Amino acid sequence: MDDKPPIWESFSKALGAEYRPAKEIQGASGLTHEVQAIAVDDKGNRVILISSDPNPRTAALMRIDVQATMPDAKVLVARPLAVDLAFAARFMFNTETGELDLPKVMQIGAVMAKGDAAQDEMKELLGPGMNSIFGPIQQSDLPIKTHFLNAVEQAASLDWRAIFEGKHGAALDRP
Repeated sequence: MDDKPPIWESFSKALGAEYRPAKEIQGASGLTHEVQAIAVDDKGNRVILISSDPNPRTAALMRIDVQATMPDAKVLVARPLAVDLAFAARFMFNTETGELDLPKVMQIGAVMAKGDAAQDEMKELLGPGMNSIFGPIQQSDLPIKTHFLNAVEQAASLDWRAIFEGKHGAALDRP
């Protein structure tokens, strides 16, 4: 038995839809789109697709392609984000004064560069907060590529000028 919680089944139920075990759906273009989950709400005439595509434009195009095959239904696409980088940084790397602890961030980067051999060292550095940050990654079952590209996209939207000027708290605010 899989030890991961049935997140997509629960998600589907929360939206009032029935989870379907299919992992792909075909669009009007003839393309077969891979999805994490499909949920169907017969009563509300909705089809909810959970995309693992890291690119929002591709996910939007998938929605249009699938919608064309079901003109009477409402096709919705969700792109889950397992980790909010700004929240994770505030939660794990803030000092008592609310500033970003850059030496700790640099130390984490150095440990990450060691690879799998440094897992115990990483657990010691991050402490119990590690599970609340990395747990959703495991629960989502999204491809690692999706998590990585989402993190890069979020890092690119940080206010790096504020970080280098020492205004770390402001740098983590969403623009």
